[in-house]
Amino acid sequence: MAGTFVAYIDESGCEGGEHGKGASEWFGLTAVVTTQENIPNLTEAISDFKAEYKKSQDWSFKFTSLDAKRKIRIAQILSSLPVQIVSILVHKPSLTNDKLRRDHKRLYFYYGKFLIENFVDMSRF
Repeated sequence: MAGTFVAYIDESGCEGGEHGKGASEWFGLTAVVTTQENIPNLTEAISDFKAEYKKSQDWSFKFTSLDAKRKIRIAQILSSLPVQIVSILVHKPSLTNDKLRRDHKRLYFYYGKFLIENFVDMSRF
């Protein structure tokens, strides 16, 4: 387990708001985790992915905005790299803790902690 780990974290849905009044029922956090020494490999793979689809290197994409073919392709690329993908999903209407229900930042960081704690498979590195 030598080296420093790097996690690229993004959320899906929204951590705040009342569901049923425009906010989603679900909140998700996902991390792509690798080691510092593998960043060049990850960067090169993403660059190659962009080139494969004739996109500029500053093209920023979201998985949900990709067509099915590109979603499959980026999943194939990530599966070939020394990364681990970890996700936490929260069904907001099921929360029983009032502090988490009211304080959106607390919700984000509370579940962010679980996201990092669930990164356990060091064998990928």
